[in-house]
Order: sequence, then C-alpha cells, then structure tokens
Amino acid sequence: MTQTSSLAEAVRRYYRAYETKDREEIEALLNPDFRFSSPLDDRIDRATYLERCWPNSKRTRSIDIKRLWERDGEVFVHYELTPITGDSFQNTEILFGSSNQIREVFVYFGRGRGTVGDNAKEWAPRQKDELAAIAKALYQAFADGDRDAIERLIAPDFHFTSPRDNRIDRTTFFERCWPNHNFITGFEFVRVLPADDLVVVTYEGRSSRGSGFRNTEILTIRNGQIHNTEVYFGWSIPHEASEGAFVDNEIAKTKHP
Repeated sequence: MTQTSSLAEAVRRYYRAYETKDREEIEALLNPDFRFSSPLDDRIDRATYLERCWPNSKRTRSIDIKRLWERDGEVFVHYELTPITGDSFQNTEILFGSSNQIREVFVYFGRGRGTVGDNAKEWAPRQKDELAAIAKALYQAFADGDRDAIERLIAPDFHFTSPRDNRIDRTTFFERCWPNHNFITGFEFVRVLPADDLVVVTYEGRSSRGSGFRNTEILTIRNGQIHNTEVYFGWSIPHEASEGAFVDNEIAKTKHP
C-alpha cells in the first residue's frame, strides 16, 4: 500500500486547510453528500459540518499527521492537533471518498499530547494475517472472559493509553480494565487494518448493560504479543444524537477540527 493516490492527497489537503484557514479549499474537497460523525455528531450533513466544525480552524495552529494509510477508497489518519491556545490532543479519523473529494469522516477522540513514535511504514502483506489474528484474539478473550488467553497475548512491557489512561502498565491494565470483561458480550469488527507492526481495529462492542459502543484502537504487536494499545473513543450505539444531529457540548469546540 502506498500513500500517493488522489484520495490520500485530498485528505492531507483537508487538514492543511484547517492550518491555513482556507474555506475555499474545504468547500472544494467536501462532496455535496458529505457526512460527518464523532462522539458528538451523528452523520451531520455538509452544511451543518461547515457551520459547526469549520470555525475550529480559527483555533488551529497545526496538525501533525503521525500515520496515514489508504486502502480502497478508505483512509486512516492519526494526528496530533496543536491549538493556538491550550493543550494539544490526538485523534484518529477514518475518511471515505474518491476523485479528490471526501464523502464521509468518522472521528474517534484520543488523549492529550504525547510521543507515539514515527510514522508507520508501508503495509507488510506477509505479516497481515498473523497480526490480524492476534488482534482479534485479544477481543475474543475479553468477550469470553479468558484471563489465561489475555495473559499470553499481552507482553511484559505492555502499556495502555486512552483518553482516561496515560501509558498505564500491564499490572494496572489488569486491575483497571480487565474487569470490564464482566459486561462485554462480544465484538463486531468494522475494520482490521494491519500495517508494519501495527493493527488498526474499529469495532462495535456489545454489552450486557444495554447499549453498545464503537471505538478505534491501534495495537503494536511484535513477536506474537501486544506491546502497546492506544484507544480512541467513538460513540454509543445507538448514537446519543439522532441521525443528522449533534450533541450540543463545549467539547465539540476543542476535540476535533
């Protein structure tokens, strides 16, 4: 997989427009049928997006793209945004489109500023099946409540990061996160994208507590074990907002472009 296609370049231009405050560029990049989803927005349309989200460009100093991969009209992006004032933050986004236009964006909220490593290398097809299988085994172990399987999958130097956890270690992960298996009943994978020693997983989790949830995670896998997990929060299922609407929340002004 390479990063030279027209959609990948359109995505880079999309983020660059926020840095340069170029409204005409954004207008040209967004498909007339454009839709946008985040933990605060449920498939809002182009007009609502421009009214609600584009003003954030005034508060954006820079967007540092950490990872960008493309496959079959779908682009995954992990970035760190530095505002003109306030703290930086990291998100992941999945963008769809064709012919130099972006048709849909899904945003998953991450954590504050931090070192996440170099840009990912190109895809490694020879490893992808093994990496994907290891990633799926992790989620299956949660659904099954299989502590032995989780112990085997997670490396001794494992660290876990989410909007609520800053590189907690293996012991803390088991104390804090493993008990969640008691109400998780299963996962449906939306995408599993292996690249180099990373796997990007978007899933919809099922819960015995009622509503489900949708997140994106980046797993670092080496020698058959998971060494690092980064979680980016999505939204509940069903979404808190009705389709085409949004949650009126101050977070919307700071957590995504």
